[in-house]
Amino acid sequence: MLENVEKTISIASLIRNMDRVIRDVGDSKVIYRITRGNRSPMMLVDEEYLRSWLALVEDMQRPDWPSDWQKEERDIAEGRLQELDSVLRALRRDRRAHAHRSDVARRPTRARTRKGRGGTARSRRSTS
Repeated sequence: MLENVEKTISIASLIRNMDRVIRDVGDSKVIYRITRGNRSPMMLVDEEYLRSWLALVEDMQRPDWPSDWQKEERDIAEGRLQELDSVLRALRRDRRAHAHRSDVARRPTRARTRKGRGGTARSRRSTS
């Protein structure tokens, strides 16, 4: 979860290489630090990565989090729990396996009318 690669680029470079940057963030989970001249830099991260950090911050707001953290690390080491990264990888594999289900109900397309042909009386203008 925390082993992502971080790259620093300028906002101009981001604009020039938008496709590559989006691919990097989405596929390779690269974290981009975007410099903006004299302003504070921004971070561009994958949504899953951001959500994991937000969950961690929320968890650390509890007063007893250090003892819970140590207990969970012992449980992981002894095989009673799994690390979040391995669970998320398994869920992604499962989601991909079910992504192309054939039993999904699809709406039929509606008949389309031709634009600009005939129309209503209001749409016709006289030129007199």
